[in-house]
Amino acid sequence: MQRIGKKYLMKIAALSLISLTWAFNVSQAVAAEKPAREYQPSALMLVESKDIYSIIASKKLFRITAKTKLFDPNGKEITMRDLPVPCEAKVQYQPVKYDDPTVLKIVVKNIFPGASTDWSTPLPE
Repeated sequence: MQRIGKKYLMKIAALSLISLTWAFNVSQAVAAEKPAREYQPSALMLVESKDIYSIIASKKLFRITAKTKLFDPNGKEITMRDLPVPCEAKVQYQPVKYDDPTVLKIVVKNIFPGASTDWSTPLPE
């Protein structure tokens, strides 16, 4: 009778160890599936000029995409055509290693006197 008890306890211990190992591995796999949030810097910048595909802010070129969101000082969503230049804006962007950063969001904070929504002419290089 004692030998059956020891075998029974050994099986319970083994099954417990297996179930704990399985639970740990499943939780690790679920945690690994969550995408890591990438760093997206933002800064208050002077937006100096614009065209359909980019802005020049604080003397740096930033790419504009279809996913770029733009907002006026009241929080209303606007288009690139409505973006006043020059203006002060909070620019959130995605840094890119070998290209110009991509703008994710522009929030206009201050519109300067004489600002225009016209497209800027490219500066000669």
